[in-house]
Amino acid sequence: MDGTSGATRVWLFTLLLAALTLVLAVQYVPADLPMAVPIVLPVWLLAAGFYLAEAKVIHLHIGRSAHSFSMSELPLVAGLFLVSPPAFIVARVIGSGLALYLNRRQRSVKLAFNLAQFSLASVVSVAIIHAAVPADGSFGPALWIAVLVVALVENVIGVLTVSTAISLAEGTAQYRRIPEMLKIGIVVSLTNASLALMGLTVLWANPGSAWLFVLPTITAALAYRAYISERQQHESIELLYESTRILQRSPQLDTAIV
Repeated sequence: MDGTSGATRVWLFTLLLAALTLVLAVQYVPADLPMAVPIVLPVWLLAAGFYLAEAKVIHLHIGRSAHSFSMSELPLVAGLFLVSPPAFIVARVIGSGLALYLNRRQRSVKLAFNLAQFSLASVVSVAIIHAAVPADGSFGPALWIAVLVVALVENVIGVLTVSTAISLAEGTAQYRRIPEMLKIGIVVSLTNASLALMGLTVLWANPGSAWLFVLPTITAALAYRAYISERQQHESIELLYESTRILQRSPQLDTAIV
């Protein structure tokens, strides 16, 4: 790459994402809810949901890099239907921003980049949902499919933008881990989105029973953490075994210790 510093390149990429977000928002973000809803969430409650999701992330190490997963699809799906689009975007930026700043200690270009990519993903998600609302305004299969598409698109946007930012920061392409990151991220995001859809379906039928999904949500979060921990322990054991095998078979080892 040219002589521009990595931080400067990431700043320029962040500004590009912000500009793209603004253009899309003007064109595709309406002011009103997509349909009639059983309840309207307070904006502060949605922001708190995004805060908790981003404050309690799950870290997965792939090679020498790490990728973070959260349960942000839960407030994401709820917010797409239960608050107005502008309020949804504001709640996501504020809630996620506070978690990134206070809990994950992000500053400067890293914080700005993450907020820019969250904003872009939010605008795209709003556009997809509003385009998918059926003529009768019913909450049914057409919107369920749209929510799953949103989960996939959000994951793809996140992985591609993060990989691009890392490539710009380090000055070399960092795209070879994208398939692995997408594979794991898609499973997590679709699971979370499906859980949120079940909660919304119950909410539409009987608003008073939505609290029943609190326990399954907590259970899913604990299961993710247990899986990631087990996976990383397995990879560490494999690495230790492989290192030991290489050392035992190396003809230079005996010479080195004589």
